[in-house]
Amino acid sequence: MPADLLLLNGTVLTLDAARPRAEALALLGGRVLAVGDRVSLADLRGPKTEVLDLHGGCALPAFTDSHCHLNAYGLAMEEVDCSLEAAPTLEAIREKIGEAARAAAPGEWIQARAYDDTRLRPQRHPTRWDLDAVAPDHPVILRRRCGHVCVANSLALRMAGISVDGPEVPGGKIDRDERGEPTGVLRERAQDLVRDLIPPPPTERIKRGITRAAERYLREGIAAVHDAGGARMEELLAYRELAEEERLPLRVVLMVRPPWLEHCIGAGIATGFGGERITVGPVKLFADGGIGPRTAAVTRPYHGEPDNLGVLRLSEEELSDTAVLAARAGFAVAIHAIGDEAVRAAIAALARAMEERAPGRYPHRIEHCVLPGPGDIETMRRLNIAAAVQPAFLHTLGDSWLEALDADLAERCYPLRSMWAAGVLITGGSDCPVVPSSPLLGVSSLVTRRTASGRSIAPAEAIEIEAALRVYTDLPPRLMGEQNVRGRLSPGLAGDVTVLSADPTQIPAEALPDVEVWATITGGRVRYLAPAPVLS
Repeated sequence: MPADLLLLNGTVLTLDAARPRAEALALLGGRVLAVGDRVSLADLRGPKTEVLDLHGGCALPAFTDSHCHLNAYGLAMEEVDCSLEAAPTLEAIREKIGEAARAAAPGEWIQARAYDDTRLRPQRHPTRWDLDAVAPDHPVILRRRCGHVCVANSLALRMAGISVDGPEVPGGKIDRDERGEPTGVLRERAQDLVRDLIPPPPTERIKRGITRAAERYLREGIAAVHDAGGARMEELLAYRELAEEERLPLRVVLMVRPPWLEHCIGAGIATGFGGERITVGPVKLFADGGIGPRTAAVTRPYHGEPDNLGVLRLSEEELSDTAVLAARAGFAVAIHAIGDEAVRAAIAALARAMEERAPGRYPHRIEHCVLPGPGDIETMRRLNIAAAVQPAFLHTLGDSWLEALDADLAERCYPLRSMWAAGVLITGGSDCPVVPSSPLLGVSSLVTRRTASGRSIAPAEAIEIEAALRVYTDLPPRLMGEQNVRGRLSPGLAGDVTVLSADPTQIPAEALPDVEVWATITGGRVRYLAPAPVLS
């Protein structure tokens, strides 16, 4: 039977141990028909077969981002960009927010994103007074790049009831000056006091954001994502409508946040519910924050802050009770845990959930899992708890880790080689828009373990390039019981393919982020095509 699509004149990395490399690839009906050399696949070319000339490039299984925020990424593109690239100084941030306020309707929220106090000039958090100076008449929220800290102006604080006399927030922190006045900096769950006041975006805007973000992801060679945002009802509607309109080019796993857990249980929905394009994933819980903003829950104080052990966003009892509730209903559970205290609490919660109900084909997972403590890796292996990691953190956030943690503690960050050797399931993600979505940056970071400034973090924990590629290709499908469905280029498996300008196993790992993505194919359809390859 003739193929729908033939990929020729390049290298094929199958990630299939039975045949790791080939010269050509044939797809039919959205699946892999055959792999082999050009001569053996010549008979599969028919009058309607499309041919993709690889021009010496490399085809491999398409990447999966097993932890990102696709919807939030798309919506963030419409917010005021205060990243270091766009606004490297506090004055530049003020100018951008002031410009947005002048263009906004009366009373309209000004939403800004991605500032980084560790590299901003001057090196500090903006305050409400900085925002008041340029936007006193609009409520303003400025989010740190990590999402664990935000800054609100005085109007937004008043609307939220945050004042010098206001109470503290369990699982969060309101920064105050020496007089007890809120500075506008809100950490972890304290952010909700302001965020909950922002009107939710209409469905059409959400759909616009998702499609815009999906287009960016296709350009990175990504065919499937796990959206860790914890979809609200309007977001679920947007995803469903895009799928029905055949405008959703990615495979999407949607995590569920606790506010919607009861709704799902009542409707009989659990992990695995859905179809080929959209599937319900795990329940997403938060144990702590991040190392850069110094809110990750740790057992030893942050450098220079002897009283700061971070923040546990949920008590251990709350974490365990919700995990048990979700597991009883048939959900896998994903717990955001970065610091060693949070990882310990997450493992305890998942262990208790397993006592109530075995996880079945969908393993429970710890999101990020940056700083597991002594003995945690072996416990994760024994309990089959996966680690959904973001290796590009090492490059993009690593310098802030080295500044926040004592040197010996920093050397324990992301012990991925130890996890791999122990048999813990490791899957790669980006946490985009926190850091860039590029899987190639993540693969490079797994091998080099270099920060943006060139410093090294625990080089002994590096893994080889072949294993690093698997972290983004054939391992993520195991989180959803799809290891026999996609992730390798083997006959009968999904025709999800990425074409790169170079074979990633044949170049220095440092050069991987510069490799071009020439094509992305999902379900046998070419969804993205750069100018270099020729489709005929």
